[in-house]
Amino acid sequence: MLARDYNKRISVYQVESLPDGYGGYTVQKTVLADSWAKRVNSISYLQQRATTLGITDLYEPLIFKLRFRNDLPYNGRNLYLSYQGAEYVIKSITDVNKRELDILCTKTIPENIV
Repeated sequence: MLARDYNKRISVYQVESLPDGYGGYTVQKTVLADSWAKRVNSISYLQQRATTLGITDLYEPLIFKLRFRNDLPYNGRNLYLSYQGAEYVIKSITDVNKRELDILCTKTIPENIV
């Protein structure tokens, strides 16, 4: 784990459902933090991790390695990542060695406009 390996900038967002006052809900996206990450480019490692988790269909999957931060709640339920202007849904978070996390994520599928 070298500091110069973490050369990609990602943003961690939290999504919350808030009542809109009319009986429905609106979605609010909040930036929790910007962080430096290492993007894993090994396709065999990526396929191995996805197979281990039982995931067969992935739309542009990525693995990021991040340093563990105490100020971020690492859960995949209401968090997503933004990298180079694209949004990535977190599929799994694995604690590698108490200092580093592996985050497997997939790009969100663009909605079809009819």
